[in-house]
Amino acid sequence: MSNIRQFHPNKILPFEWKRGYFALILGGFGYLTSTTSAYAQSIDPAQTSLPLRLEDQLQVRKPLGDQKSVTFTSSNILDGVNDRVVNLRGDAEIRRNGTVIKGDRITYDSDTDIAEVEGRAKLMKDMTSFAGPKARLKLDAQLGWIESPNYEFGGTMVGYGNASRAEFLEDDKVLLSNPTYSTCSPENLDWYFSSSSMEVDRTSNTGTGKDGVLRFFNVPVLYTPYYSLPFGAERKSGFLTATTGVNSSTGADITVPYYFNIAPNRDLTIYPRYMSKRGTQLGAEFRYLESNY
Repeated sequence: MSNIRQFHPNKILPFEWKRGYFALILGGFGYLTSTTSAYAQSIDPAQTSLPLRLEDQLQVRKPLGDQKSVTFTSSNILDGVNDRVVNLRGDAEIRRNGTVIKGDRITYDSDTDIAEVEGRAKLMKDMTSFAGPKARLKLDAQLGWIESPNYEFGGTMVGYGNASRAEFLEDDKVLLSNPTYSTCSPENLDWYFSSSSMEVDRTSNTGTGKDGVLRFFNVPVLYTPYYSLPFGAERKSGFLTATTGVNSSTGADITVPYYFNIAPNRDLTIYPRYMSKRGTQLGAEFRYLESNY
């Protein structure tokens, strides 16, 4: 067991995965502590002061890349093999440059930069989270997968859903297998969109996929072989949130608006409406804006 290093549980430690760094840091810290203590005893506190310099603004620095960022870990039990493979068990967590990985057990290989998570896996970055039973992620490249995830998009992208599998691809894209998507919270899921696959582009805030089905209260109302959904606030042609209702005069009443983004100053919305007691109806609204009106 000479090649296994045991660490104290429940400690969050920054680490660099090179032999000898840990011992060097501890030795330097001990030397600095003893030197500082002796220096403090030889100086009269009344004769010293620490001048403070005022800054008129915050200094904004360029963020570090993943390869230069410090990695932090936390777990109840932590051990490693040859300073290469680290095993985190019990409330395991890895943090690097805004990326957070959690799970019951995490195995991290510093040579491949791959973290494998088993049990209550959760991946979080930029207000987006995926939670599932098992995951694998290459930290610097942000490539990997997670099984049976429930996901939540935040920030400029808003949405909730689940999938049988999520694959993290290059160019900040995510491929979801058999996903659902909705802007409704999971507790009040009035409508949702399901499909055989969906590719989410987090750069353009769009999602494209195949075999899409729009459902209201779990009842399918629309099918499309191909679709493109906007996740942000940018205008994009497509279906808007449908309205549903039931009353004695119209029966079941469903309206599914479709929005056409014609130009920055022009758009058109059509309103197909179905009433079980009165039949179908079609409405439309055209809007425009000019410099004088």
